[in-house]
Amino acid sequence: MNKKILIVTLWDNTNIGNRLQNYALQQLIRKMDCDVDTSVVDIYPIPLKKRIKKKVKLFLGMIGVMKYQPLVYLEKRRQYISRNFTQKYIPDTLYVGKFSNAAMVDYSKYDYVIVGSDQVWHNWYKSNSELEYYYLKYVPKPKRISFAASFGFDHIPECDYELHRKGLQGLSAISCREEKGVELVKEVSGRDAILLVDPTLCLTSDEWKKLEQKPACDIPKTGNYILTYFLGPFPNDLKITFNNTNEDIVDVMKFGSKNNIFIGPCEFLWLIRNAEIVYTDSFHATVFSILFKKKFCCYRRSGLSMWSRIITLASKTGLLDNLNMEKGEFKVTDLSLYNNVDKALKHERIMAISFLNNSMSEDKHNDIGID
Repeated sequence: MNKKILIVTLWDNTNIGNRLQNYALQQLIRKMDCDVDTSVVDIYPIPLKKRIKKKVKLFLGMIGVMKYQPLVYLEKRRQYISRNFTQKYIPDTLYVGKFSNAAMVDYSKYDYVIVGSDQVWHNWYKSNSELEYYYLKYVPKPKRISFAASFGFDHIPECDYELHRKGLQGLSAISCREEKGVELVKEVSGRDAILLVDPTLCLTSDEWKKLEQKPACDIPKTGNYILTYFLGPFPNDLKITFNNTNEDIVDVMKFGSKNNIFIGPCEFLWLIRNAEIVYTDSFHATVFSILFKKKFCCYRRSGLSMWSRIITLASKTGLLDNLNMEKGEFKVTDLSLYNNVDKALKHERIMAISFLNNSMSEDKHNDIGID
């Protein structure tokens, strides 16, 4: 009988990278002849006061107040197109609702529950029930596995230290996406974690091409445009450069533009593969630039401790010499540098499958410590 697996990950229909990593882990597990569901939580326990404030902003944006129009595009347009992606490509789900509802879920039909990838251990909403959910507290301990999980910070907050310690000690097998995550696991729990690549790298470029879809908007000729995708502030040096160029630029995060309206996960893939060069501060835009062997430059995003994942990515793909720590840039402009990337990724994919096989073996030991 095939094993039945449940994925527990961040659930966000406005975040393209999140949807693609969820799909990738699902497909990786399916390659092992397992049935896969994904656990669904409501998009975040937002207090009533904040919900009202958000609705007011949405209304103002919808009636034409420019300041709030980006929120309308994000909430209405991108969420709609990403939700369609989820319904088509990640259809098998287990609805949980609030984080606190996890205690009432029947996990008996699942052989294993895998938390990851993405920054599942960040505690974005400062909630004990959130961390307990992502540490699989209510799942039987032998079934708890983390795959390429991430903290999204360099230091464990003191207020959450004990939750992290208990959570990590309760997992039967641990893997992390960044070197820093491996270090934090050891520091907090005394346990060893295996370093694995993000699941998006576990699928080949040919597998990703099957999902591509050209955006339903005006795009310059294939191979003749610059793609920019910045989740944080747009770099000033690029603004100056682009003001003095005649090249076509597709800025998919420029809210209110025609391009932005129609960009979901499938369109995101198409735009990267067909660009001449990619400028970004996004981890997953960098991942797909590497998979599609594009010229790119990834900037360190100001104000966030997320650069460790770029360092690990550069190391794992054999492109560490292209990382400039001082400038906060990871750049590939010579396509010959990709000569050994396929070999490096093939090794990482074998490592990922090996970890899952070992973690889900019937005779593994489960002496994992705590209640």
